[in-house]
Amino acid sequence: MSNFLLRNKWFILIYLVLAIIIYWIAKITFNDDIEKYTQKQAKEFSIGFKAAIQKYQVISDNFYAEFMADTPMLDNFRKASEANIINRTILREKTHNALQPFMSRFKDNKVAWFNLYLPDNYSFLRLSEIDLYDYNAGYFLSWVAITNQTRKFVSGYETGPASPGYRFVYPIFYDSIYCGCLELGFSLSELSNGLKEIFPYEFRFLIPRDILISKTPAQFLSNYKLSDLSEDYLYEKTFLSSSINDSSSAGLEDAEIIEFNKLNKKNIRDLLAQGETFGQPGKVGKNQIFALFYPISSREINDHLIVISYNNEPTIGGFRQKFNIILLGGFLGSAVIIILIAFYLNERKQLKQKSRELQKAADELRELNQMKDKFFSVIAHDLRNPFHGLVGLSQVLVEEFDTMDNDKAKRFHELLYQSARQGYQLVLNLLEWTRSQTGKIVYNPEKLNLTRMVEE
Repeated sequence: MSNFLLRNKWFILIYLVLAIIIYWIAKITFNDDIEKYTQKQAKEFSIGFKAAIQKYQVISDNFYAEFMADTPMLDNFRKASEANIINRTILREKTHNALQPFMSRFKDNKVAWFNLYLPDNYSFLRLSEIDLYDYNAGYFLSWVAITNQTRKFVSGYETGPASPGYRFVYPIFYDSIYCGCLELGFSLSELSNGLKEIFPYEFRFLIPRDILISKTPAQFLSNYKLSDLSEDYLYEKTFLSSSINDSSSAGLEDAEIIEFNKLNKKNIRDLLAQGETFGQPGKVGKNQIFALFYPISSREINDHLIVISYNNEPTIGGFRQKFNIILLGGFLGSAVIIILIAFYLNERKQLKQKSRELQKAADELRELNQMKDKFFSVIAHDLRNPFHGLVGLSQVLVEEFDTMDNDKAKRFHELLYQSARQGYQLVLNLLEWTRSQTGKIVYNPEKLNLTRMVEE
């Protein structure tokens, strides 16, 4: 195994690099899909949110018109701004009694606040939170304080003083005299209900902790709990209770939302700190959940709210499937390419090796041919001498045989024999060399008389 890794370490390294690149391509593609989906959802939510707010403004406008048409109540409110504490209390009771016929309609229209504020920002009448009579809305930036300052209609989300919600604040003039303002508001629970009429989602609201603590009297702080997403935000307990009891239009249980928040808390917390709209996908059980975090900003009063919409969205599963396909296809494709490259390089290496072997064989063959030519040249030269002697001696014998005595003839025959013997020995040596080149020599050691061989 270690030898295999060493032999293929570069291919393995290249594959790992490709795998990392493919993963990031898949990740970027997935994030891009989520970003586009988030933008689409944010655009749709913005339109739906404005539609819901428009509905509540129509309700508020109608109550404001009725209040402005009631001359006795307007007169009491005008007098309150000039009255002392005792007379103001009496005027408050009269106004409160005059508003009793409106109470059932307030309830039917889900109006959470119907409050009257004097020009000095002190509350004159509150149909809810009666403990906040004579509360000064000018202690901090508020829509009431802005209306009293500008004497113009304003609206928007506001945290506190008793509970967060969406408020509509109208200036009140009576006989061309500015008397104060009327504040109508809707709770987060009602805002959630209004949004559910438009979207089949489950909603949660994140309230900025620092702002709430700075605007909310101490006796109301127990109405909130720390969020499970960030220490910088709180949940309203009343809203959570009503939300848990309601059936989810998104097909999500509260336990699934809690689990989703737990699994994605770190990423959500980091993104919340940026203060921008973002989406967070996640999977809990078989549900593909998409959470849109949409900030509702009230810059004029330095306030904001984070609206979270949870949706069981199969589209997210499609994005994940696309992510997995890119990963799997990329990994397999890279593996195939690496294998093909390795095969090609290995074949090329083998071809080069064979080419080198063939070249070596050709060089050896050329060298052998040169040796053969040299050898045959030497053999031809060596064979020429004994045969030259044979020819010369034979010629002498032929020409002088009749005149030659026996001793001389015998001597010539001996010389002929020696020349023939030398030629024969050369032929034997040539045969032995041939056998050595063809590998046919059989090892058969024997004793030799070197002296005799030298003499011969």
